[in-house]
Amino acid sequence: MRAKAKLFKKIRRIPLYALLTGVASLLFSYIVVWYAHGDASLRGVLKFDQPSLFTVWQSIGVILGIFAFLCGYFDQKKANYNEANERYKEFTQLLVRERDSKMSTGFPADEVERFRNNGGTEKSLIIYDQLFSLCEYSFALYGSKIKDWARWESWLGNFFDNDPLAFLAWEIASPYYEKPFVERISEGVIGYRRERYFPSQKEWIDAAPENGKLNIVEDKTGKTLFLHQFQVMQDWEDGLMMEMANAIPENCESVLEVGYGLGICSGYLRRRKPKYHVILEPNAFLASRAKKKFEKEINNGLVEVYSNFWEDLENDERWTRRASFQGIVFDGFPLNKHELRRNHYPFFPFAARILAKSGIFTFFSDHSSHMSASTQQELFSHFTNCEISCKKISVVPAKNCEYWRSNTILHIKIQNG
Repeated sequence: MRAKAKLFKKIRRIPLYALLTGVASLLFSYIVVWYAHGDASLRGVLKFDQPSLFTVWQSIGVILGIFAFLCGYFDQKKANYNEANERYKEFTQLLVRERDSKMSTGFPADEVERFRNNGGTEKSLIIYDQLFSLCEYSFALYGSKIKDWARWESWLGNFFDNDPLAFLAWEIASPYYEKPFVERISEGVIGYRRERYFPSQKEWIDAAPENGKLNIVEDKTGKTLFLHQFQVMQDWEDGLMMEMANAIPENCESVLEVGYGLGICSGYLRRRKPKYHVILEPNAFLASRAKKKFEKEINNGLVEVYSNFWEDLENDERWTRRASFQGIVFDGFPLNKHELRRNHYPFFPFAARILAKSGIFTFFSDHSSHMSASTQQELFSHFTNCEISCKKISVVPAKNCEYWRSNTILHIKIQNG
């Protein structure tokens, strides 16, 4: 029954003119066949006495019918895509249009009041409703195509990462959407963002294999670093880590690396042969792994490993007075849900203070193809005289990856003026 229902839905999408043309073509072929069998002279002209030519005439009718069906189906598909684009344009116009924030929403008054009491406006609720509506339509188009839908899912996820009101807007609006779409968004986009417990700083520091809070798992999907059940890093990031390390000038005086993780970027940075390489890794177990791996370099004064959060050093005069790192690489992990997709923002002012003139700063951007306006604003507000370059890197995330689904990631490089 489900297969028949799906077939019927697809047939319903074909325009009427295509259905009629297809049916007419099929009928034409069989009418000619039927009439020719009764008319000897026409049968002679069409040479139906020859079985192969009889089959050709039938085939022509069938091919014309199928061709008409396909033309209609793809015309309708194109129309659907065009409608999705129009809805996207309407959404973006609604975002930038200057209108009174107090307007009718169509939602129950008590729900609107609850949204307002949490700092929202009627206008922002309407914009979120338009966003969810656009994504629902796109889900109907792309839901079965994992890669295509992943881009929409990632885009929608950014709203939930950057604005706590998105959760409340979804709670108010979701009862008005189709169940499959609601389930997909609730599980794939909202679920882990809302329900995950973020440990305290001490718990981050103390996580280790011995207490079961840190694990490095290697299986057919690759290598994964887990801290408190979070996927902190996977080895599919190798290409990006190499690009970030290669942004740092060879033989530079000093480089600061924030976040050791699996040690991929550290390995590439050592190939750049900096004269002084500082690694900040707050987790004690991972810091000890870094010390063991670079024991020789540490003894030679080339590498130092600190088991600290970067925030611990922000007000340390030994760091703030230096302003001498020729390279800074940031690949930290968000410590709470408010830092999701934006944990690099608080680091920008500190990086600007300790980055040497003409120095290079790069970070895990959380952008798949284009730098967002908010990231540009944050960068330019702290790096007042700089050059920014972007490069789209092709990646193949593991199938079980929770934090990245796009097949590209943006590498951003800032050169201090």
